[in-house]
Amino acid sequence: MVRSANGRTALPRRLASGALCGCAWRHSDKPHAHYHREKNCGPRAIIHERLVREACIRLQQLDLPVEQIGYGLGFRDPAYFNRFFRKYRGASPGNYRREIRLEHARSGPSYAAWP
Repeated sequence: MVRSANGRTALPRRLASGALCGCAWRHSDKPHAHYHREKNCGPRAIIHERLVREACIRLQQLDLPVEQIGYGLGFRDPAYFNRFFRKYRGASPGNYRREIRLEHARSGPSYAAWP
């Protein structure tokens, strides 16, 4: 440990990469390169994939308006949420919700939620 002038402990000025918390980025690589090497895509694509997956889950399970679901996912503009969702799913959020509900209605009642 290093003591500062006032007697408190202080961290050394230079620390090796990852020495502070033992974090995952111990190698000299940047996180972006790590994602490309491991997942074959960038961190933004992974975040977008997760947002679309969460939007699909919320559209299936909640009866909230599409605008509120988009707002809950961080989209302040409903039109942007519609464009974003359509880009990744090929259908608008409203159409996706209708298709999923029709599919569930055709398959008959599910007893999985019974106690």
